[in-house]
Amino acid sequence: YLKKKQEIYQKEIDEKYSNHPINDNMGSVLEDLNYSGISEKLKIEIYDKEITEFVENMNSSHYYDNHVPTKDTKKNLNTKPQGAYKSYDYNTQLNNQTLLRLCCEPSIVKIAEKYLGVAPRIYSINTFNTIPGQKAFTHDFHRDIDNLKWLVVFIYWTKTLPDDGAFEQINFTHKPSKQIKNLLNKDPSIYSDNFDDFYKKTITYGQNEDNINKIFKDEIRTVYGNPGKIVACDTSALHRGTPVKSERLVTWIRYGAIESRQKVLNLDEILKQKIVLNDNNMKILRNSKYKEVLSDIVMQD
Repeated sequence: YLKKKQEIYQKEIDEKYSNHPINDNMGSVLEDLNYSGISEKLKIEIYDKEITEFVENMNSSHYYDNHVPTKDTKKNLNTKPQGAYKSYDYNTQLNNQTLLRLCCEPSIVKIAEKYLGVAPRIYSINTFNTIPGQKAFTHDFHRDIDNLKWLVVFIYWTKTLPDDGAFEQINFTHKPSKQIKNLLNKDPSIYSDNFDDFYKKTITYGQNEDNINKIFKDEIRTVYGNPGKIVACDTSALHRGTPVKSERLVTWIRYGAIESRQKVLNLDEILKQKIVLNDNNMKILRNSKYKEVLSDIVMQD
């Protein structure tokens, strides 16, 4: 299917993607993604001023009292959230020049194209605060099932620590490999070494922690760092967020091969109509080499 889809966009790929070189940093990220499913090596500078402005922009905007925005969870910025998250709509997110720039960043888009095997499209952008003192369903290991194949880029806007807002993902659980087969053979009574069977058994929230630790204790990757840290990962792998002691702000950008599962199922969290950027941000988008990655989200000329 991906090969057929690639043929449709072959002219576009030849003209834009094939002419963009893969440098050593990008190659290292792709190697990590294909091997373990996650990379912390992506080097894209975000200036301190941009980070400060982004955090201030989000904190001065209306929000949604949910992990992702839904119509009935919209709240005034002065209202205290009831749940574990505050999230923000596309207009709020993409009218910020820094996030808009990162969505179309050539190095990120090229990595997505190489990893997916097709011209990528952004099908989901979500910026959210995680609230201290709340237990969330995303704190259990689970797999995302959002697309046929996808790549997630996380951007940390606030400092995270191993015991305060870290992201965890289990190496090798994103695809069949000899590494995952060897791990699963540690105890055949827990998981089959057939990857499809293992995948199906671990697709839902609420995995048995004892089983996870018995098989994967040494492969649980704990990701944390300073504001501006960028992480690329395949969240079809087992992953989870962790509780926070101080409020954490993070953005995910999802590059996919096809329309999202959420759109196919017409779920409340999807964008019902494309957004219109303000004049300054529209000018930035028009000048972006890979502006088409946002064509499903932003109204373009």
